Order: sequence, then structure tokens, then C-alpha cells
Amino acid sequence: PRMTSQTALLVIYGLPGAGKTSLISRLVSSILNDVNQQFVAIPICYDSILPKEIHFQDDNPGYKIWKNIRQLILDSIEHCQCIDSNASLAWLSDLTYCQKWTQVTQMIQSYKKGSPRYLYILDDNFYYRSMRYKVYQLARKYLWGYGQVWVKCPLELALQRNCSRTNSIAQSTITKMDTNFEIANADKFPWESNNLIFDNIHMDHDSWKIVLDFAVNTFFVPAIAVPSTDEFQKEQDRLISATNLLHQADHILRKLVSQSMQQYVEKVGKSSPQLASASKEFNKIRKDIMADLRQNTILPSYCNECSDSDRLLCLLNRNFREKCLIIGIEL
Repeated sequence: PRMTSQTALLVIYGLPGAGKTSLISRLVSSILNDVNQQFVAIPICYDSILPKEIHFQDDNPGYKIWKNIRQLILDSIEHCQCIDSNASLAWLSDLTYCQKWTQVTQMIQSYKKGSPRYLYILDDNFYYRSMRYKVYQLARKYLWGYGQVWVKCPLELALQRNCSRTNSIAQSTITKMDTNFEIANADKFPWESNNLIFDNIHMDHDSWKIVLDFAVNTFFVPAIAVPSTDEFQKEQDRLISATNLLHQADHILRKLVSQSMQQYVEKVGKSSPQLASASKEFNKIRKDIMADLRQNTILPSYCNECSDSDRLLCLLNRNFREKCLIIGIEL
């Protein structure tokens, strides 16, 4: 018998203007109106959540927020499906992301109607394989079903459709996506084997039902670890692990700064002239530790030791306190 999952993640990817959102609207409407369907479809449109028109450079703060919100979306899904998920703690403690977290989790909960099975339909360009791989990793973590649908569309048509949109994006952005687009390659990347190509041009008005059948079947295709010697995949695993660690570390350190200030206020009093300089020192320590992590000075040992968030908290707390003592601040 085929193994079935209670949760499935379906990635719908392609150029802006390819017809992804229209296809998803049909899927969701069909599933909602079919009394025989045993699951609920939950569409997640990235365009309605992500910041607009980001300049894609690593040193651009807006780009870092854009990347973090992509992770926030996946953490929201995990949180809504897994009661014991601690993802909310980090996002809710940061004002930059608190509102987005609430927006996404409330949207997910609005679709839930007591059904034991959920199909999350992720609507985004996902033009880099690494973007899709992060979704696959989440599915693999819980043995959820996983599938991909490439909505294929010529660049010229995508550009034409984009011009007629109310909230159009820069034509150069779409052209750049098309140039860098990485289509599924199951021979080299076995985790992409459950991939459907939906040609949005050469099909009739009922062709979308092929995608519906594919979506239903995704529950029977759990994401499992696949043996692979591919160096790209190994590197992606390493980079994603390091990125997630940095993200967690940043939130933990910000919380440590806040806690340390509270303790320092209790020690010296609210009117002490030393508060301003202490605040600067605490934030400098936070930035120094993050810089060490990014430069890989202490990242390998953290990766090896931090099997869970509690362990990471202990290690960062120890490092933070030691640096405080070095500059003469004892908490």
C-alpha cells in the first residue's frame, strides 16, 4: 500500500505573469466545492506577503528582510501544523517580523476547518532551485507530501501580461528571472522527481484538472531523504543549516541584549548616566558575535554543538557573558 501523509506541500513556480495565481484559484475553488474531497487547500501567495521591488544584493537590508520573510512563511506553516513548534518565539520578539508572522498564521488558520488533512499551495516564482529546496526540506522533516508544478510560459507572454497588471513589476526583473531560471532536473536532483510541467499555452480550458490530480497524488509522495552524491545539494544543506543558525542566533542575541539591559538597570538604577554607554556596549557585543559567526570564526563549533535551540541559547549566553566580563560589566 502507498504511504500517505496528512499534510502536503505543493510548490507552484514560474515567471510572474505565467498564470500561477489563476491556476491556483481554480484548484482551490474546485477543492472547496467538492464535497468528496478529504482535505483542505490552503493557498499562500508570496506576493501578498513579501516586500515589493527589492534590490537583490546581500548587503541590502531590504534584501535580508525579504529572505527572512521567506523563511518566516515556512516557519508559519510548521507552527500551524505542529503544536510543539517554537518558531513563533523568535519572530514575535522582533518588531520587524511580528506583524508578518501574525498575518501569515492568521491567514492559514482562516482556511482550516477541522479537516485532518491539509494541502499547502505555495504561489511564487521559486526560480532558483535553492528556494524550492527549502520547501522540500520542511516536507522531509515531517515526511509530508511534496510536489512541484512548473507553470511554463514564454518570456514575451509573461512580460505582456505583467504590463496589464495593476501591480506590475519591473520588466527587467522578469527578464533577469528568466535568464537565471532553474527548471527541475530529477536526474541530478532526485528530490525534484515529483515535478509536473504545466504548459499554460498549449492546453485547453480543462487542462488544469491535470494539476488537480497531481495535487491530490502529492499526499502519497512523502518527502524522504534521497541518497545523492551531488555536491550542490550537500552545499545547499550546509548553507541552509548555517543560515538558519545565524537567524536563530540573531534573535537570541537581541533578546540577551534586552535582558542584560533590564538587569543592568536594576543594578545601577534608571537614572544612572552609565545606561547609554552600557546599551552601546551590549549591542556592540551582539554585533561582534554575529560577525564572528558570519566569518566562520565560531560557526563550525556552534553547528556541531547546537542540536537544538536550547543548546544554542546556552552557548550564545555563555559567549555574551564572557565578553561582558572582558569589558568590565558583570551581570
